[in-house]
Amino acid sequence: MHAPPDPSPEPAARGRQRRVEVLHDGEWLPGTLLHAYRVGDRWRAVVRYYAGPGSQYQQARWAEDVRRPPAGA
Repeated sequence: MHAPPDPSPEPAARGRQRRVEVLHDGEWLPGTLLHAYRVGDRWRAVVRYYAGPGSQYQQARWAEDVRRPPAGA
């Protein structure tokens, strides 16, 4: 079982967006966690990220496709 992308998704719900990295076509891209929620025993994260000019995504992704950015990033 995977942990949620953020152990306490509540702050994102209050308007504090959190920086994350999102797996897109095998590459980790910077993004923003908008919301996290459980589906059974797994976590989903609603994220927004950019993959290049004109390529903005906002979607729900499984927890294994979202991670915290490295320390100091």
